[in-house]
Amino acid sequence: MSAIVRISLRALWGTGGEKACEAEVELRNGARGTGAAALTEASAGVDAAAGELGDALAGIDAADQWAADWALAECDGTPRMDRIGSGMLLAASLAVARAAAAEAGVPLWRHLGGVAARTLPVPQIPVARVATQEGDVAALSVLPVGVPGFAAALAAAHTVREGVRQARFEGLAAACEAIATAGLGEDVLLAVECSAATVRAGLPRDAAIATVRVVDGVSGRRQWQALADAVGPAVQLVADACRPADSGLPLVGAADGFAGAVRLDPLRAGSVTEVLQLAAEAHAAGLGVLLADDWPVGIDDGTAALALATGAGRIGLGTCGGLSANTLLRIEKKLANSGRYAANTSLRR
Repeated sequence: MSAIVRISLRALWGTGGEKACEAEVELRNGARGTGAAALTEASAGVDAAAGELGDALAGIDAADQWAADWALAECDGTPRMDRIGSGMLLAASLAVARAAAAEAGVPLWRHLGGVAARTLPVPQIPVARVATQEGDVAALSVLPVGVPGFAAALAAAHTVREGVRQARFEGLAAACEAIATAGLGEDVLLAVECSAATVRAGLPRDAAIATVRVVDGVSGRRQWQALADAVGPAVQLVADACRPADSGLPLVGAADGFAGAVRLDPLRAGSVTEVLQLAAEAHAAGLGVLLADDWPVGIDDGTAALALATGAGRIGLGTCGGLSANTLLRIEKKLANSGRYAANTSLRR
């Protein structure tokens, strides 16, 4: 395999005006790879970071993703990647992975996941936002778990989104009406993201709510127990996958045994290696994985490849279209009969 000889960075903009960064890595044999991610508030200047990251990666074999990502983390030198910024580090990490994939002549998802990468995730797609009595806003998303594949899942999600716009009611009632009107009552469930106070106040038990993620901080067995009691045994709690600041410790967030899945944000992880490692630890602990795709629309489809490589049961998409969704449609077509759709297996509790 070839060593890294050059890396360049350039500023990009998302379609919603978000600041982003694209990295390009070149190998000694001429193979190239690009990666892009949103810029965090802590990100350094693009021009200033390019030289540092180039020096850190020079001479490393692109096939050794762990070595490249370790060098990037050491270059930043902070536990939370707040000097150079996790966005630039992730962009560079993805660029290294794509350069190695290009050299090997395989797509990124196959390079990262090998022959075992064949499970298409369930798309989790937002359909409504609801003001709660606690003064918070709950986000409602659809989970098409009962359909035969990823393409059918996007079609079902689109049908429900359109139905919500035309529904007689608002919020949760509108989502339930849209699902029922479309005849998808057994195929589409709901995911809720809200505050702990909203969960404790009680969510409707007659709605098809399958998962709940609490967006504000929850820590300690007593708090998790209260949330589990509030949602009931039929609903999966989702915790954020994170690692303590003093790196090297195992995954935390669902350690108290009440969450059935973790939400893994590649931007927060900061590298391909960390995403793969956190997902592996979650699976080993018997937890499902929801891979976040919160990057600016039109910037990068790396989450699609990571979803296949990690065996993530769900992927959080902002829309029924976009780069990641369309990339997963192409992968499903390419895999044909050798692929499988995660469906209800993504809802382990």
